[in-house]
Amino acid sequence: MAASATRSIPPLDLAGLSIKRVIAHQVFKPRPGGDPIAPKLSNSLTPVGPSVSLILEDRIGESLGKRSWPVPIEFEKIDVGSYFHLASALSTTESDNEFVKHSHSLTLLLGEIQARNRTYPGGILIVIQAEDGHHNPVSLVFKCELVNGLSGSEVDESTILEAVEDLLLTSQSTTHKVCALVKTGKGTAPSDFLAYLFDGDMKKGGELRPAKYFAHGFLGASLAITGRMETTTLYNGVVAVANELEMTPAERLALKSNLDSFVSLPPGSKLNGPQIVVKARDFVTRHVPPGLQDDFEKSLKAKGVSQGPIPLDPIDLESTLKRNRTFLSLGNDLVLSGPTDLLTANVTFNEEDGSMIIKVPMAPTALQ
Repeated sequence: MAASATRSIPPLDLAGLSIKRVIAHQVFKPRPGGDPIAPKLSNSLTPVGPSVSLILEDRIGESLGKRSWPVPIEFEKIDVGSYFHLASALSTTESDNEFVKHSHSLTLLLGEIQARNRTYPGGILIVIQAEDGHHNPVSLVFKCELVNGLSGSEVDESTILEAVEDLLLTSQSTTHKVCALVKTGKGTAPSDFLAYLFDGDMKKGGELRPAKYFAHGFLGASLAITGRMETTTLYNGVVAVANELEMTPAERLALKSNLDSFVSLPPGSKLNGPQIVVKARDFVTRHVPPGLQDDFEKSLKAKGVSQGPIPLDPIDLESTLKRNRTFLSLGNDLVLSGPTDLLTANVTFNEEDGSMIIKVPMAPTALQ
């Protein structure tokens, strides 16, 4: 169950990441008959020289940087033996043996989850101890699927090492699930850490639904409710509902223009400045045609858009708002696109004899 209070959590920042220790293990899908296969555990650290370390740090930054969308999470299970307990200890230990031991416990924990369902994919679990650019201890746990699955009898430490190189050191690799835990406080409580989840199943601009077995079962966590998340959910929800309900092209265009303005910070405002709060209902009553407002509001609620105050945080929409373009489908594979404000100001739509007449100012034309 997600936390009830909206929190202000900074985006994940791994600039200046320095890797200290790496180890990799493997977990397996149960056999066709349902019998579990014990995880294959490595007993020694994965060798990471200076050149490999630089490549690895770059690949981690790419996996968890601007091209993806790591979201904050909050731990619900924090008892001894939980993911939080093991990963937090692993992030600060100075002992190779302790690091290996904690990584074994994490892998066995995931193995228990894997054994519950034959559909849960096996893969390599890569456990990393690092330090960010602010000298905060960091633990990173990657769960990566192998392109060609291996049975338990085929796996040894050399094949695991080869899989690590394939998954993290080549541009073709795909990281499916990652948890990053950053220690920012002096204590050992959950409030002394920031935690983030990236799941390859969560597409930017789509619904935030990470694999339940990984987020809830393995991590014992739920998505943290943040202004950043709620602002993005509001934006995506309005766009989706506008496309579902019967609206004219002119109404959709005006709605999109107003939406871009509604979720944008006022000129001169900053995310770390005085908090600005918006409400979905305010947008609906101001900008949705009166006859559609009830259905629009019900549909937004069904899509998980908050009905209460939303602390405005459009950081995940920056590229969308900067581009500020609208694409109107006119049917028959025809699309009208352009900057939202210019389309709104210059394009008019009229219906005549069952056809749509689009009027634009006369100007030189060119194919692009």
